[in-house]
Amino acid sequence: MKKILIADDDKSIRFLLEFSFTQENFEVITVEDGKMAYELAKTDAFDAIVLDLMMPGYTGIEVSQKLRQKNIFTPILILTAKDDADTMIEGLEGGADDYMYKPFSTVEIITRIKSLIRRSENYKQSQSKIFTIDDLKVDFNKKQVFIANREISLTKREFELLSYLIDNQNTPVSRAEILEKFWGDSTDLGYTRIVEVHMSKLREKIEVDPKNPEYIKTKRGFGYVFKGNEE
Repeated sequence: MKKILIADDDKSIRFLLEFSFTQENFEVITVEDGKMAYELAKTDAFDAIVLDLMMPGYTGIEVSQKLRQKNIFTPILILTAKDDADTMIEGLEGGADDYMYKPFSTVEIITRIKSLIRRSENYKQSQSKIFTIDDLKVDFNKKQVFIANREISLTKREFELLSYLIDNQNTPVSRAEILEKFWGDSTDLGYTRIVEVHMSKLREKIEVDPKNPEYIKTKRGFGYVFKGNEE
C-alpha cells in the first residue's frame, strides 16, 4: 500500500483528497499546516506528498525547500490558487516535482501522483559511469554535475531530465515524450510550459550562454536534442 502525506489548511480539501486516495488503496495522512507536514516528512517514509502553497507554519514551497535540503526526495505536488508563471517557477525551483491549480479534478491529481510515484520508483541511472563532454561532467552514481570542475546544483527533476537527454544524446526528444515519461499522459495546457520551464532552468545552469546553448539545443518541429559525443 502506498503512503501519501496531504497538507492543506482547508478541511474540505483534506477530506476530499483523503477520501479519494483511500478509494485508490492509499494510506493517507493529513495535516493542516506546513510545519506539521515538514516534521512528519522528515521522520516518516511517504511515497508522495501533496502540499498547499499557502498554509500556516511553512508554505508548500518552504516545506519543499527544507526537505530537499535534508536530502529527502519524496515526490512533491503543490496545490496553488495562483495561476502565474512566477509561482510555478518558484515551486519547481524549490524542489517540487509537479503542481496543480485549484479547483482541481480528483481523477487528475490521483493520476499525477501515481505518475510521480512510478517515476520515483522506476528511475535508475542507466549506466554506472561518469559522462564528460568539453567542460561538462556528470557523475551518475553520485548524482553530481560539474562545469569546468565547479559543481552545479540541480534539482532532482533537472538531473533526471539531463540524464534522459544524455541517454538519448544526438537524438531529438519531443516535448510529448518528455511529458509522458516524467509527468504521465496529461493533456493539461500547463504541462507544455512545465517542460519549457525545466529546460530553461537547466540551460541556465549548464550553458555558458543559455540563449545560444551548446549542449541542449531545440530542433524546430522535433523537440530537444543533447549534442553529445559523436560515435
